[in-house]
Amino acid sequence: MKSGVLIIAFALLTIFTTSCSKDNNESTTPIEGNWELVRVQGGRASVTNYPRGNGNRLRFTGANYQASKNGQIVKSGSFTILNDPSADKEICLVLQPNEYRQRILYDNDYTASKVFFQVKNDTLTFLSGCFAVDAGTSKEYMRQ
Repeated sequence: MKSGVLIIAFALLTIFTTSCSKDNNESTTPIEGNWELVRVQGGRASVTNYPRGNGNRLRFTGANYQASKNGQIVKSGSFTILNDPSADKEICLVLQPNEYRQRILYDNDYTASKVFFQVKNDTLTFLSGCFAVDAGTSKEYMRQ
């Protein structure tokens, strides 16, 4: 009799602990949130640093993005993150293993140049173009 009660008690405990857990169906991406542009490097190694509060921001919420320049929204739409191991070839740089293995696709535009990204701590870096022919660009954003 005691073993039957223990089995039922254990079964009920298992049901309650698994059914009461919070379901989190919201999928977040590593770029979710607000970002402000801090540095752009491109062309012939020219570097432009931007001060805090410059108004050049990206906002990623769910599957949507919003780009602002000087505080004004200049573009918005949807984005998709794709796994893509071809960054080395596309941007003409030798990268460390597991760096820049994802790219962002804006507005389902598969004809646009590939834009690879990586998040480290509170820094979001985008790489695009081919650096070997002075056509590569690196854009660095800080999380807000």
